Amino acid sequence: MGTKSIIERSDVQPSPQDDLRARLRGMWAAVAQGWGEHAAYADARGAEAAEAMLALTRPQPGERVLELACGPGGLGLAAAERVAPGGEAVLSDVVSEMTSIAAARASELGLHNVTTKELDLEQIDEPDASYDVVLCREGLMFVPDPARAAREINRVLRPGGRFAVAVWGLRDLNPWLGVVFDAVSAQLGTPVPPPGVPGPFSLADSDRLGRLFPTPG
Repeated sequence: MGTKSIIERSDVQPSPQDDLRARLRGMWAAVAQGWGEHAAYADARGAEAAEAMLALTRPQPGERVLELACGPGGLGLAAAERVAPGGEAVLSDVVSEMTSIAAARASELGLHNVTTKELDLEQIDEPDASYDVVLCREGLMFVPDPARAAREINRVLRPGGRFAVAVWGLRDLNPWLGVVFDAVSAQLGTPVPPPGVPGPFSLADSDRLGRLFPTPG
């Protein structure tokens, strides 16, 4: 009788993209506490965008809503109120440090139709056609492969489902953040964000953003 050998390799190196994703997860985990402490400010700053996204997607009672890159969860919590009764809002982020903040805020508000999940925008671990509405505010621009994330958003949407994505516009339209980046870069002696790392302005080109979500037909 022959024998079979199994050789396990322990020297497989992560790809540059995998290394970047790990660094981004570490960054978001590290800043989660600050996001939690300033959740009310984040809600106020993003209120106009949140209202526009909810108006565009029209969450209805009984529907399922997925918020991606939820941070402290303000947008998803607002959606949860609109899908009650009978609906559900799933607030997700790539790190549990963020989703735990969103879960605590939902509990404080008495929203019993909210659940949280740790989900990656580029590989949404949810079934096909499982949501009526998908929301992502200021998250897609930080993804290493936004085209892959866009395909995932389309995949988890039910036929006739709606989605809304918000990203930062051109740097010229947001000079205050540009000044901050320039000051930090000068202090550190290195560009911020570092080369190869997606930053707030990575999807500022509206044409590029539109190409990620082509109109059917």
